[in-house]
Formats: sequence, structure tokens, C-alpha cells
Amino acid sequence: MQNASGHFIDYAGNGANCTGCATRCKQPRLLVADSTRAKYCPDSLFEIEGEAFRPTIAAFTKLLKKPIVRIWNDGEQFNYHGDKRGSEMDPVMLEDYKAAGIVSRFGPDCAVGAGQHRENATECLDWFSHTSAWRAGFASRWRDYFLKPSPTTKYGEYEVAGTQGGTGNWSFMRDIMTPESAGGERTGRWGDMRYSKASIYPGASGPGGFDTGWMGGLDYLEFYRPSEIKAGDEVFSPFVAAGWRAAEETNMRPGQWLGFLKLLTALGAEYVETGPSVPHTPLIS
Repeated sequence: MQNASGHFIDYAGNGANCTGCATRCKQPRLLVADSTRAKYCPDSLFEIEGEAFRPTIAAFTKLLKKPIVRIWNDGEQFNYHGDKRGSEMDPVMLEDYKAAGIVSRFGPDCAVGAGQHRENATECLDWFSHTSAWRAGFASRWRDYFLKPSPTTKYGEYEVAGTQGGTGNWSFMRDIMTPESAGGERTGRWGDMRYSKASIYPGASGPGGFDTGWMGGLDYLEFYRPSEIKAGDEVFSPFVAAGWRAAEETNMRPGQWLGFLKLLTALGAEYVETGPSVPHTPLIS
């Protein structure tokens, strides 16, 4: 990022020490609009990384002798910078924001709670949604490029769910997922939906799993699901871990875990990705 004088700045607008810029990481511009990306950050930059993954997908498909059904990627990229001063000091970022046509007004940049809509907020530049649109754009372009050898494979990213401060604006972030419908097919009577991949760690939030802990218990769905359902995504497919602590008494029991998964399906989980309880003896030493 650079200010109007061409000096490098960070996301807070502070001057960035550019000594050794050729080898040091600078604050990148998060560009959304086609016009500004074409000038400053062409899509071909993402295709380079996709090209690196494509041979691996092709090799796996050949080895399996059948199409890959699903690929889940780790989506723990919490890059929704709360300080917008740097973005508003960079003429290129302002040009991109205007060209992107961001019209939704979500917090935290708009001084409202995450996920809440603020009417007539013309004074608000919604960098929260802008960043969400940027991430969804580059992730989906990379996804489509590396999945060319396996076009029917469904793709999703762990921890991408709902509209929250740490997960982005779902109305944009949902585009990271490939469309699905009830039954796991690409099309169906429910129409195309994007399944969120909420991280539910009931074992970290208490043996019962229903209270909201820092890793997310069942109560976290109260934050995620409203924005997903509003976008037409009535079902979802969360990641659920029964517990991963060495002290087994703090983890869910197998019967509790099974009941917990059944409860999630009643709340709209089409399917879940699960992890086992931690055994006494590590599986890998």
C-alpha cells in the first residue's frame, strides 16, 4: 500500500520501513474490481499458484481411477483489518473501492455490530465487506484454476461461515464454496446453495458442548446461521471435533458426540466433517 505521495504505509496508515523491500513483506493492496486488478494485480498472479497445484490433483485423480468428490482447504485467514486509515490514504484502494460497487454496510468499520445492517450509511466506507469480496475473489479464481482437471469436485474452506468479525461478510465469502444442494449434488430441487464450514469444537467449550467457548460451541451457530439463511443457504456442513485434549474427562463421550451430531443435522447440517476423540496412546509417535 502507498499513500498519495507514493510512500509505503501499513493498514493503519503508518509509514512502513521499506529497507530491503525486495526481500521483506509489504502490506499488499486488496483489490476487488476488474479494472484496478487489471492495472495493478492481474489475475494471472493467482493462476501461477493454481498451476502449481493442478498436477497434484490430476495425479490423484489418475491414481484413484475416479473423480475426487470433495476438497476442503484450511480457511483460517483472519485478514479483516479493523483499521481502515491506510486503505483510505491509498488512492488505488479508494479507486478500487469505488469501482467495486460495495453497497452493503456491515461492521466493524461502520460502528455497528458484526452482521448488523446499517441503513443510509453513506458516510461509511465498508472495508470489512471490501476485504471479504477480495478474499472471495482470489480464492475462487485460484480454486477454479487448480480444479480444472477435476471439474465436478466440490470445494470448501474450513472456518468460513456466516457474517462475523473473524469470518467476513458471508454475502461475499459464500462464493468461495462451490455450489451444492440437498443430497450433496451440484444441482437439485433445493437449488444451488453454498455450504458454510463452521468450526464447532464442543470439547473445548465444555463437556456438554452447548456453551460458547473460545473455540466455538453450539451457540456459535446463532451468530453464523442467520446471515447464511438470509443468503438462501438453508443447510450447511460444519467441522465438528469431539475433543482433542489429553485430559479425556474434558472431552465429549462417544454417546454424547453421536447425539451432538444428530442435533446438528436437525439444525440443518447436510453432512459434517468430524475428528476423533483423543486416545490414551497417540496414534503417531
